Amino acid sequence: MTWVLFNTGILYVAIRKLPIQKTGQNLILIFSSVEMLNASSWVQSNALIAACIIFGFSFIWEGKDKWGLFFILIAVFIKIYGIVGFAFFFFSKNKMRFILWSVIWSVIFFIAPMLIAPPHFIIKSYADWYHGLQKKSAKNIRLDIHNDYQDISAMGILRRLFGLKYLKDIWVLVPAALLFVSQYLPYRYFKDARFGLYLLCSVLLFPVIFSTGSESPTYIIAFPAVCLWYWLQPKNIFIHVLFITAFLITSFSYSDILTPWFRDHIARPYAIKALPNVIIWCVIVAQILTRQFLKVSTSKLWQPNNFAV
Repeated sequence: MTWVLFNTGILYVAIRKLPIQKTGQNLILIFSSVEMLNASSWVQSNALIAACIIFGFSFIWEGKDKWGLFFILIAVFIKIYGIVGFAFFFFSKNKMRFILWSVIWSVIFFIAPMLIAPPHFIIKSYADWYHGLQKKSAKNIRLDIHNDYQDISAMGILRRLFGLKYLKDIWVLVPAALLFVSQYLPYRYFKDARFGLYLLCSVLLFPVIFSTGSESPTYIIAFPAVCLWYWLQPKNIFIHVLFITAFLITSFSYSDILTPWFRDHIARPYAIKALPNVIIWCVIVAQILTRQFLKVSTSKLWQPNNFAV
């Protein structure tokens, strides 16, 4: 119970730290609550990872690289998903300080467990962790064992929908990585918080929708990003329909609300929970490349004067 409350509480605080108006924070908290309940029932650390990535962004944006990297490196050492936090490097006001604190926290977190266990045991544990992840990934993508609680990702959708037993992740990950990197092309807007918030949405979604290890409770990392993206949008029918569809499919596809038949015959077998999140990530990339973030009203942001236009 204490662990669940801690995960819930730290994500709440992280969302409250986002540089957007309180109404937007409330929207994220309310619409992410179903995913938070789902994640809590699995008693995992996904909410903590989401909080650490958000804290990393917020502190780095404020020029507090030391604390931003503290949270990013905590996430990395708990669950490799946290490595996406290094995407905020270009938001740092002092790149050398960013690198320095990355090294300092990495060393501290690497040796800290050695205070209570022998160094050789800790090093072996890291090696076992790596090999364990490799074996788990190989198992996650197998279609012959009906392991449909795993690989709820873009690759999982393709594998299951088209029966592609031998689909190599690299065929999806390489184009996805190139698209992700392309988001840095509008480099002149690195100091614009609207761009920063769009990139935060992309960063939170990316490791979930492109990981074979993604499970249903992993989406507490991704769905706050969907809510933040929705809050930033100039509203129209397309945006409303896309968000409502994402909310229903992401948060309720495993529940009885969309019927047990949908869960057992559509949602689980075809990893449908990932689909609206993949679509929204693609929309975010397109919006960044077409400078759509410049249409975000600064009235939605916490400090509307601190932006480069």
